[in-house]
Amino acid sequence: MKEIEIVAYTPIRVADIAIGTCWDVQKPETDKARMLRVANKFKHMSTIEHLSISYSLPVKEANFFLHNHFSIATVAKDGKFNVTTNARVLLEAMFDETLPLGLLKYLVPDEYKFFFEMEI
Repeated sequence: MKEIEIVAYTPIRVADIAIGTCWDVQKPETDKARMLRVANKFKHMSTIEHLSISYSLPVKEANFFLHNHFSIATVAKDGKFNVTTNARVLLEAMFDETLPLGLLKYLVPDEYKFFFEMEI
């Protein structure tokens, strides 16, 4: 969807660092496997709050974020919204079905898609 632009996002290694501070590394386990185990299986999603994503969105797509107290939205000069949120907000929106999968797939950076077990 070309109206949605991911402007910037935090590198995935930041979540792995956060996870490593309070969870044991199980050998042999890849970084992605550990992140899935901690965030998805054990629902310790505060570790992925460190993954921030900034967008430029049309008003219609920004509506969800305007009502989410974990997101920041401001009006840009071009009439779009500049939104900053985190991966936890998106993952919970997928679980709660509060964001359509058709839209969610444009909001998740490719580097993060394994968290969503790519239903999107």
